[in-house]
Amino acid sequence: MRTNNKLIVMNWKCNPRSIAEARVLATASDVKGVVVCPPAVFIHSVATKLKKASLGAQNGFWEEGAYTGEYSFGQLKSVGVKYAIIGHSERRLLFGENSQIISKKIASALAANISPIVCVGEKKRTTVSIAVKTVVAELNNSLTGISKENLGKIILAYEPIWAIGTGKNASLAEILPIISAMKKYMIDLSGKRIKIIYGGSVSPENVNSYTVSPFIDGVLVGGASANKQKSAEIIKKLHSLNL
Repeated sequence: MRTNNKLIVMNWKCNPRSIAEARVLATASDVKGVVVCPPAVFIHSVATKLKKASLGAQNGFWEEGAYTGEYSFGQLKSVGVKYAIIGHSERRLLFGENSQIISKKIASALAANISPIVCVGEKKRTTVSIAVKTVVAELNNSLTGISKENLGKIILAYEPIWAIGTGKNASLAEILPIISAMKKYMIDLSGKRIKIIYGGSVSPENVNSYTVSPFIDGVLVGGASANKQKSAEIIKKLHSLNL
């Protein structure tokens, strides 16, 4: 089974609690077209279970050396990581990561030949015009210093922060204008069509409402990805579209 051309990124966040549980979760998501992003402590164990899915990381640091508690993108690459989530709203809000830090991480991930999954989104539910302005500004600031050639290697994740972890997912009508604006901005900036996925309370019940659109290239799954039944169902539902 595969998920066609749509990308599913499973962001386990700080879950689960044990290696045994992590291995079970990994097996449930081991399908081509899926990126499994476990906590760093489980990356090696998860890597040994994945045969079809790709290995991802939830974070990384832009340098190596005297940085206690950090791990570099070069180190992540050495253990098989192919993708890395960068600039997730929880990193920005809870750990103070600003656009300058995000751009350093993007550059470092690219240098290590890891595909950055760069997250952007507005904090409050607002008008489309304000949301577009906010998201494009965040994109512009986060991509500062990234070469035109490397911009084409980036995956973007649009995550309206007001919909994350709330169970109140955004509707397709609400997010399409923002994603369309992001695509246009990236084409103007890089000359290439950048893959853009959606994240924000994605579940088995709503995943197809997003992925049926040709403008949305996949989903970033948060809370549901830490549940093996929900993970398997999301993958199955996306596959059933036969896109």
